[in-house]
Amino acid sequence: MTILITRPLPDGKKLVSMLHAVGIKSYFLSLIKFRPGVELKKLLNKINKLKNKDMIFSLSKQAIYYANVYLNKNNITWPSFVKYYAIGPKTGSILHKYSGHNIVYPEKKYNTEKLISLLNIKEIRNKSAIILQNKYGRTLLQERLINYGVKVNKIECYEIIFNKIDHVKIGKKLKENNIKTLVITSGLILKQFYKIILISEKNKWILNCKIIVVSNRLANLAFQLGWNNIKIIHDISNEKIFNTLIK
Repeated sequence: MTILITRPLPDGKKLVSMLHAVGIKSYFLSLIKFRPGVELKKLLNKINKLKNKDMIFSLSKQAIYYANVYLNKNNITWPSFVKYYAIGPKTGSILHKYSGHNIVYPEKKYNTEKLISLLNIKEIRNKSAIILQNKYGRTLLQERLINYGVKVNKIECYEIIFNKIDHVKIGKKLKENNIKTLVITSGLILKQFYKIILISEKNKWILNCKIIVVSNRLANLAFQLGWNNIKIIHDISNEKIFNTLIK
């Protein structure tokens, strides 16, 4: 039995190495890659307009990475007078590393809904917020903040590029490797995997594989696409995924 890891680089490769180190067979399939977003050029202007106790939200570590590269190139530091929020502890630790400031993030179930629940609606009304994310990111946070009376600026800090995949060769390769478990960490990756693999009727055996996902929302999507053996772990870190796989 082999586990298919679809996490983007570098996390996907690292997770495969962790599994190989304890004797668990795994196969890495890279479906997407990243590049700087065209909206990064707007970030400087938006940060300069922030006032005391305004907010910066980060929904992924890639968004923080590319935002930080842009700010460094322009000799701009992360402002100290705003409140920082992150989707989870991993993203929060990276944002803290780059900004040097305290970060608020959910302690359990690292998703947008949980992040929204941490907000004090009275305190944020009439404030401004910057959301650092990608083109395909969920709009729930933006919509909820607007409903709460917040002026929102969403910055697409990075773009997601779909790797060209030969679905016939990949389907054959996965079957040869006796793939029985799939690890999927985003809806975008799940949809792309489904699109690539299930073009051919010959590859529909993959729907019988166990699929490990990182949220209820992703589990619902997997079920709608045809999977039934679904396990949810509310943590996107390699460590948590690894501990789940070795049990």
